[in-house]
Amino acid sequence: MRLNRALAVLLIAAAVSGLPIVAADADEPALSFSETLDTSQAGHVKGTITTEAAFVYARLSPGVPATKYAVTDGQVSFDLETWGYYSPFNPNEYVQAVACTGGTFQAPTGCGTEPVLSSAFVPHDLVPTVTWPADTTIGRNSDGTPQQTSVTVTDPDGGGDLSVGWSYWDPEIGDQDQVFPVVPPATITPALHDGVGTLRIHRCATASPYQCTAYVAQDSPEITVARGPMQAHVTSATEITSVAPDSTATVSLDRSGDYALDWWLEQDGVALPSTGGHQTGTTGEDGTITITVPGSGITTEGDITIAGQVAIDDPDFGPYSAALQMWTTFVVDRSGPAIEDLTVSRSSIHPLAIAALSTYQTVTISLKDTEQLDYHDQIEIRDATGATMRRLEPDFASALLGTATWDGRKTDGALVPAGTYTVAGIDSLGNASAIIRTVTVSHATGVLRTYRRTLSAAATKIDKYVGRCSTLRRPSLRGWSGSLGYYSNTRCRGSDDASTVSTLNALRLPGLPAVRYVDTRVDTTGGAARRAPRSRGVIRLWVGDRWTSFSSVSRTLGTHAGPRGAGAVDRDRYVVWNFGTAIGHKYDVKSFTVTVRYYSWS
Repeated sequence: MRLNRALAVLLIAAAVSGLPIVAADADEPALSFSETLDTSQAGHVKGTITTEAAFVYARLSPGVPATKYAVTDGQVSFDLETWGYYSPFNPNEYVQAVACTGGTFQAPTGCGTEPVLSSAFVPHDLVPTVTWPADTTIGRNSDGTPQQTSVTVTDPDGGGDLSVGWSYWDPEIGDQDQVFPVVPPATITPALHDGVGTLRIHRCATASPYQCTAYVAQDSPEITVARGPMQAHVTSATEITSVAPDSTATVSLDRSGDYALDWWLEQDGVALPSTGGHQTGTTGEDGTITITVPGSGITTEGDITIAGQVAIDDPDFGPYSAALQMWTTFVVDRSGPAIEDLTVSRSSIHPLAIAALSTYQTVTISLKDTEQLDYHDQIEIRDATGATMRRLEPDFASALLGTATWDGRKTDGALVPAGTYTVAGIDSLGNASAIIRTVTVSHATGVLRTYRRTLSAAATKIDKYVGRCSTLRRPSLRGWSGSLGYYSNTRCRGSDDASTVSTLNALRLPGLPAVRYVDTRVDTTGGAARRAPRSRGVIRLWVGDRWTSFSSVSRTLGTHAGPRGAGAVDRDRYVVWNFGTAIGHKYDVKSFTVTVRYYSWS
């Protein structure tokens, strides 16, 4: 049973009022109750106590203070009030009594210390007739005055003390209770505090306000009382940024209905000129109003609040008005992150590139500043329509540098369509940096291709070295067009430099669609001169900054595979090699064949 809180608390004190505390004799005076107790009269229990003592104290257990009786001819007839004792949840009650053997009626002595209990009985109660308010929403009248509510109680045959309890929930302090005494028949107008709850009738014992019956089954319907001021709060407002030009704000009321709202913007408590508006309408069922705050009229940046006045006519509670309260602010910030530079490691990427070209699958993007980066800044990838494809969290190597890698994919891992994408730094509000870059995404995977060209020996010569004992002849003695004859020691017999005859050769490649050169090989077509059939030649490639890939060229007449080297194509697309002989060897070269393998996207 849920008793009125105030009454329930008071019941704790019941134990302090009871039977007398009197020093007892050695032997407890005996007493006994009649076998049955009479409850035929509502609100009473009657019976007989038999004892040889002089006086008897009797009461209900626990409950009202004890009643004292003088014993006549060994018996006492008692009549105790039971109003307030009935409970449908625990109906049984008892009478308890102690006997006193001597003294006077005013000051008995020799009283027992252990009360004797009667048999159980059920108090005979009467249920009051209550008419609860028909209106379960109590607010204000049309003129703004508080509405009143009334409760009518009749109880022609009842006794004890009746009261109306208001058990309600207050959103700020929780469960609360009020008690309003009523002497029936009567109609009372209780001053109910604002809240949501129920009204309940209570009957308490006249001699003890702590012993009460709560008529739960007769509770009123749930009642809402809202006479006090209306609460009007701006509970949310979105930021105004370069990508969100307007703010959407929500006003939350604890009323609902038709409203009229005037609002304006303030910064540091000062109204901003040319801002605000007037709007009317009907709130949502939850008492909310949506405001659109256009950013076009706001010329300042920073923390902004919404102020104003709202009036509402709630169909259940009546008219109210209140000033808007906004405990937080919303931000107007259209400026992007203050970065000094934004760089991309390459202008195009190929997310599907083969393993040999895997370095082209991603791009490294760097945010740079000379003072301090904001660690909340991100990197955003946008397509041609401005839609966000991906946001990347930079790794900050220092306060001045943050880098991130993009693999050409969206946030969900899907590959973006081929095309050109904008790269920008963005702050926590989505504002983009003034510095932007572009990266082109291609779905080409890459293929291995071969370029091959054969040229006469003379056509590739760009320089020569002929020792004092040797001869470089064009054409060679074999007479091939464009051939060269490398003849050592034709003028004298020398060694080392004096016998050396060599050429520096080069071929500039055409504008191949090369992504990366794999390797280069130079083959020689020729053979030993007829008059020196055992002669050989030597060929080598220029790679980077040195001669490498030396190869001896066979004396037989034909095409001889030459050296192969990686990195033999320089930045100007030249392949450079050196051919020669010495120490008396004589060699005829008809042509050179240059073979270059490279990767391209198509």
